[in-house]
Amino acid sequence: MSSDSKPPKAVADLEPFIGTWRNTGTMFDESGKEAGKMTATDRYEWLDGGFFVLHHVEGNLGDEEIRLLEVIGVQGKDGQVIARFFDNRGMTGEQTYVLKGRSFTVDGPQQRFRGEFDADFQTLEGLWELAEDGKIWRPWMKIVLEKQGVVAARSPRQTAAHSAAATRH
Repeated sequence: MSSDSKPPKAVADLEPFIGTWRNTGTMFDESGKEAGKMTATDRYEWLDGGFFVLHHVEGNLGDEEIRLLEVIGVQGKDGQVIARFFDNRGMTGEQTYVLKGRSFTVDGPQQRFRGEFDADFQTLEGLWELAEDGKIWRPWMKIVLEKQGVVAARSPRQTAAHSAAATRH
């Protein structure tokens, strides 16, 4: 890859996620009844170069502690955004991300998310669903993410410009 390569637009478009988010929600049991609360801190940051986003999660699903790392980037020539996750329970998986306007979806073989950002991309609300068999979907968690503080991370465009300036010196 040449030093003047730019991150794919689909990854650069993830800019609204960058920062720290307070994540709260309600979990549901198999019958769809409320089964507890979830709280977490989600942190999204650019990996140097701007080709990937790192997503860190620390929180609790009810009484269960959860720690997760997700690496988000483009796979293949079609520009599909793929997220690979790894958690403290030994689970790993792959999901596709789609951010279109204010609508955000995540699709995996046994879990999916449908959500919507507010007008200024400071709040994301939506529903996670599970399908243990991969076919019949049921509510899992209804969540609200609220962006915290000011973002100090560089965007891919800023990172590319910074890298190009550094290579000229």
